[in-house]
Amino acid sequence: MKKIIPILLIIAIIFSQTIFAVASDSAIVSAEDMVISKGETILVPVNITNNPGIMGFKITVGYSENVLEITSVTRGNLTPKGNFNDSLGKSKGEFSVVWNATENIKRNGSLFVIGLRAKDSLLGSTRISLSFSQEDTFNEAYKDVVLECKDFNVLLDDGDLQQALKNESSSNKSKPNSTAENTQVITAVKVALNNYGYKKISDVQTADKEDFVTAVNANIKTITNSDDNKFENFDEVKKTYIKSYQDSVIKGISENVDEDTINVATENALHKVSASSINKITEDKKAEFIEEFLNGIYDEYDDIPEIASDLDTDDALFVVKKLSNSNISKLIIVLIVISLSAILFTLIILFTKRRNGEKKWKLKN
Repeated sequence: MKKIIPILLIIAIIFSQTIFAVASDSAIVSAEDMVISKGETILVPVNITNNPGIMGFKITVGYSENVLEITSVTRGNLTPKGNFNDSLGKSKGEFSVVWNATENIKRNGSLFVIGLRAKDSLLGSTRISLSFSQEDTFNEAYKDVVLECKDFNVLLDDGDLQQALKNESSSNKSKPNSTAENTQVITAVKVALNNYGYKKISDVQTADKEDFVTAVNANIKTITNSDDNKFENFDEVKKTYIKSYQDSVIKGISENVDEDTINVATENALHKVSASSINKITEDKKAEFIEEFLNGIYDEYDDIPEIASDLDTDDALFVVKKLSNSNISKLIIVLIVISLSAILFTLIILFTKRRNGEKKWKLKN
């Protein structure tokens, strides 16, 4: 019996050391505690450290919808490539972020960036939870990657909190993602618009433009962890934002709505405003046309941004025109292919008849 006890102790020590080793090897997913003012929107990078190499993950974010509104979820500086999806808006008080690629990422940095706004009901602080799905979190050998997810706090600004948190800010730095994607530009600008009290970028007043550019640059840096994406002036911000917004909407609709639905929605909208084509729509009917078109595709794709209110009318109309022209171009190509096929088929028949006629003539002679 005396011999058994030391053996059991040794086994227990080895087992506990093994558990500790596994735990210490876990990648840590976390975000810094953030300070926010009522009505303000901020960007919160969710970071990974002690990264052993990861090719896919599913992370769930839990929050109190009574005091916080999640305004956006975008790629982090480590996840510019691969499949990236979120379930924002599908469940109350939580959403999941799912990413996978074709090879490991091994650096430390941000996995995704959350945009959140404090509601007037926020008092003191609120906690945001992070958890992961083991079956959806793996490396390029398709082996499990264990994540140690840490919750973080969002605190209502009382004047001194912001500076206090800055002084305690983590010194972990990651390599930057030098190119800002469409969704990242859109998020950076929309957060700035919200904080300045504007709905559209065309609404920004001259007196605010310089500070607005500074705010956008700060947001871009938060998202990409890079200074390589700085805008020089307001016109550059506006041009890039509008193009990014248009491209993002066109891509989303093209990938989720079939061509027939787009064509029907366009025709119905044209009929509603009594126009024969998009170019013939009168100025006072453009907004009505856009609204009618969007209503026509909501059944198949309900994740369309509010382009009618986020963009000026002509910029929003460009999206519809681009989608319609794309379908017309495809239709023209199909018709050309059909026509060429018919011509080729006719030539083959004529050639065959001619050859048969020549053979008959030779037999007669």
